Amino acid sequence: MKELGQRLRKLRVEKGLTQRELADPDFTAAYVSTIEAGKRHPSAKAVAHFATKLGVATDELATGRPPDVAVRLHAEFLDGRRALAAGDIEGAIKAFRHLKKKANDFDMPGVEARAEYGLGLCDEASNRLDAAIAHFETAEATFSVEDLPASADALAARGRCLMAIGEVRYAVYLVEKQLDVLRVQGLGDPDALVRLNTSLVAGYFQAGMDDLASRAAKTALDLAQNVDDPERLANMHINVARLLLEQGAWEAAERHYIRAEAFYRQLDYRSDLGRVYLARAYGLRMEGSLDPARVHALDALEIFQETRNETNEARALDQLGRIERATGRNQEARVYLRKALQLTRDGEKVVHGAVQRELALCDSDTDIAAAIRGVKKALVTLSDAEEMKELAVTYRALGDLLLAESQFESACDAFRTAALTLEAAA
Repeated sequence: MKELGQRLRKLRVEKGLTQRELADPDFTAAYVSTIEAGKRHPSAKAVAHFATKLGVATDELATGRPPDVAVRLHAEFLDGRRALAAGDIEGAIKAFRHLKKKANDFDMPGVEARAEYGLGLCDEASNRLDAAIAHFETAEATFSVEDLPASADALAARGRCLMAIGEVRYAVYLVEKQLDVLRVQGLGDPDALVRLNTSLVAGYFQAGMDDLASRAAKTALDLAQNVDDPERLANMHINVARLLLEQGAWEAAERHYIRAEAFYRQLDYRSDLGRVYLARAYGLRMEGSLDPARVHALDALEIFQETRNETNEARALDQLGRIERATGRNQEARVYLRKALQLTRDGEKVVHGAVQRELALCDSDTDIAAAIRGVKKALVTLSDAEEMKELAVTYRALGDLLLAESQFESACDAFRTAALTLEAAA
């Protein structure tokens, strides 16, 4: 009330009006005086009257917000998002902090939440995952119920970071819980539902629950016809494609990659474009097409280094290490994997554990005992990470090494554990 009074007085003085001139003919100078002193709140009719006299919009007088403020602040958010995608992390942080301040000044919690979300994306790109999670959680708590899609984006981003540090089941639980809440409350916003189901595709996939991942993917695809947001659709296509690759449907997966790439080009999000190249590299490697896989992985690495996205840079280095090891170029593989290990030592447990395994396997031709020790070390990391697929792969790798050392009983135990790991997840 006091702020409105101060705003009214400031605009009146700027216009050169007396209290009586502002009040006439419908109100009194005394009425204006009590409002300016913060002792009384004007009626809606009075606010409209004063706004007309002062030549400002009614909402601007009532709230202090210029009429185009929402549009301008949304443009500032997009500027920060594009700066981040281009690798200007400092510029993005500056833009999101400025946006947060302006949102606070204008009492716009939804915009402030978007700024928090943007700051979380900056920390995530820099592999500061704990800080990113905190920003995303704050954004979730700040978004209003009317902005379900944005809240879903923040929750999905938090889930992505939780999965990266190994808390896969907790991430899945959070998303499932939110979907239950929306279902009970009858809030069927397609943008929010697509984003949350897309997140579940990734979570179920990492946890080894492929049937549930397929169900979430089908739900997201069915809802996508009612969604226009290109970033949400691109995210969906990448996660669906990864699932299709696991099922051996390369051509279907490629169609989704093409659509994801088109959306990211439309947005001019270069760093996210690198995610498409990296996903293709993974698929080609799994298919056995190692030379094309290397080309895509190198393209992805170049983009991530250019855009200073350390989190995805580590993933690209991991893929290149696997590709080189598969072609027998162990020395080249070690170079990539050691760099990936360095980048993930304080962040991603899942990638860190997988890189530990791949690095150990580079020694398998010359020192099996050292390779076994390294793979066991990777098992400790991945066991903490709740990543069932990589955990099963690592147990199988340990079994192969033990078999080569004629440790038949221990090898059988490792193979059995690999099978049980996937069975338990399913």
